[in-house]
Amino acid sequence: MVRRLAAMLAALCLLCLPSALGEENKSLAAFSVSWWGDLPTSQATEEAVNSFVKEHKIPKVQFTSPRNRADYDSWLFQNLAKGTAGDMVQVDAEILRSHGMGKDGEHLFADLEPLLKWLDLNQFSTLGLEEGMVEGRLCAVPVSCTSHLLVWNQGALTTRGLEVPLGIEDLLTAASSIPPEEKVYPLAADVQGRIAMVITYVQSKYGRRWTNPQTEECEFTVEQIADGMAYLKNFVDAGVMPPVLEQEDLLRGWYGGRFLGIWSWDTLAEDLRMFIPEGEAITFTAKLQEWIPYSGGFQKATAMFAIPFSSAYPREAAELMEYLLNTRKGAVTLRDTRGIPDSKRGLAYCKESRALDPTRTQANEIARSWARIPMPKGFDTPMLVQAGGIYEQILTGLEKGLLSPTAASVGLMSGLSIAGGAKAATTP
Repeated sequence: MVRRLAAMLAALCLLCLPSALGEENKSLAAFSVSWWGDLPTSQATEEAVNSFVKEHKIPKVQFTSPRNRADYDSWLFQNLAKGTAGDMVQVDAEILRSHGMGKDGEHLFADLEPLLKWLDLNQFSTLGLEEGMVEGRLCAVPVSCTSHLLVWNQGALTTRGLEVPLGIEDLLTAASSIPPEEKVYPLAADVQGRIAMVITYVQSKYGRRWTNPQTEECEFTVEQIADGMAYLKNFVDAGVMPPVLEQEDLLRGWYGGRFLGIWSWDTLAEDLRMFIPEGEAITFTAKLQEWIPYSGGFQKATAMFAIPFSSAYPREAAELMEYLLNTRKGAVTLRDTRGIPDSKRGLAYCKESRALDPTRTQANEIARSWARIPMPKGFDTPMLVQAGGIYEQILTGLEKGLLSPTAASVGLMSGLSIAGGAKAATTP
């Protein structure tokens, strides 16, 4: 209650002040916007920001837009600390975790709640906003969100006399029908996807999220997580999935017809459609039958926008975020260059204007319709997901019998904890 009152008072104080880019200051303004992304993303962003700048008669705007996320992360880290990161920046969950607080405990991103007069937070998903929280403050809004889903090669399944698998029994039947020498598998997933499957299975079975938001402790015991590890190992042992170190690139194996299905972030759906052999079709499902008791899938914000605490123009930055995400002109200009819009209004505008790729839109809607839990903190940290990282080590040890499901679950909890996630598991 006190926090809400403070936010309201702060907003009222801002209303009493002239715009930081008021008539008397326009000649001194140096408004800056930063992001990372490929050429289409950067072109769309520049076009949308320039449109905003023109409408608001801002005399000068500066862009910082490395193509490589690692370069952007390095640039942002240095400039946040120096107070020179600009006015609106692109972030993700990992950036907020690693750069959200300064070395002396100071906040490096502005609280967005006092700016709600200029930024309609009601347009964004609850899960997306939750990922934008830093130490109890809303510091970023979601541009788009993603979740995992199952993508099936409908033609390849039909040719083999198989239906789209609905659960583990169907997958086992499919695997047993394929001669081992063919090296064709009903399902494939990268190391991050396999760990996502473990977490999804456990969350679905027990009906809880990975982390207790109040205590920040893991909601599961080692034994419960071991259930998920055993579930995944059974897929490899039965030939449903290839061993992780023997699995080729997902797109190459998919195009070659060696994977009948892929479990991945929905953002891969368009690539999978493009890489399917000519004349074949794909179909999506959100879950397997044994995950049904609870909606145990999780979402993450693909991209977010935030305002550095040092920004001289927080109001204008909030207005820009509103323009890009919640207005017709801004949302349609950005379209799906950063994923399917999370903003309800922005999504509606893009659909009306047919600005979105149909495959990406369908995949995103199917994936998010079932996933009701925020991504565990630290889940996509590079030290975990990279080649040779902790996830790969855990999975390799599990598949080769060097780690028991229990030992693998301990390794997973430890890895996520090191990456800034949940603390040790508790007793249910």
